[in-house]
Order: sequence, then C-alpha cells, then structure tokens
Amino acid sequence: MRYRYSIRRALQELWHPRPWDRAKWRWQRMNRGWADRDVWSMDSYAAKLIAEMSRALRNSPTAGYPCRCASVSPALQIHAHGTSEDHDCLQRWNGALDSIASGLEEYASREGVRDGETHDQWRQRQEDAVEAGRGALRMMADELPDMWD
Repeated sequence: MRYRYSIRRALQELWHPRPWDRAKWRWQRMNRGWADRDVWSMDSYAAKLIAEMSRALRNSPTAGYPCRCASVSPALQIHAHGTSEDHDCLQRWNGALDSIASGLEEYASREGVRDGETHDQWRQRQEDAVEAGRGALRMMADELPDMWD
C-alpha cells in the first residue's frame, strides 16, 4: 500500500501541474477572467495584469488622453490637435500610465532574499515594493474613469 502511494507521489511531483489542470485554468480564465489558481496569490496576479494592461493602453496607437487633461473645453479640443498643449497632455497621461505600470511591476516582482542581502535589507526592499504598489493603486484610483481605449 505504501509503495503505491510513493509512486503516485513521485509522479505528481514530476508532472505538476498536470496538463488537465492547466487546461482547466485556461478555460476558467477564458470564461470568467481568472482561474482558481490565481486566487492563491491574488495580489501579484492583479498587479501583473493591471501593469500589462496599463502598458498596453499607453502603447495603443488609437489611445489618446483624457479630455479633462487639457485646459480648453472638449468642444474646442477637436480643433486643438497638434498643439503644444495637446503634446503636453499626452506626455502627462503617458507618464501617469508608466507610473502605474512600473509601481505595480515593482510590487509584483518581489522575491526572496538575494545573495549577500541581510534580513533588514530584504525587509526594506519588501516595504519599498509594497509602498510603490500602493502609490500606483492610488494613482490608478484617481485616473480610473479615464482608463479606457
């Protein structure tokens, strides 16, 4: 009896995650946008996802910037394209998206202790990454109504 358990355990360790589990997670992500596996580390999963989406929005050829960014009214904005104000607004918007993405990427890339790093240095690096993630989420909350393409 014990022998069968050992073989099964060894096969599980060699073949983990199992192909049918990977297929199940893909199906779940396609149907509901997240998988059961993603819940285990929801913070890192969401940080990576939002960072990638912010980069995609920034690099989208069809994306512009929020109308509230410019000092002129939206009705006059149509005739103002190509002005320096237009360029400044686009730069500020791209900077905001970059800040959101880089803060969340820093948060998501937290890892264990590096070679030669003391526990205090590791703790400080972790706290800095958490604060960068919080700052990115605060900025995202401010810009949330405008984060669409």
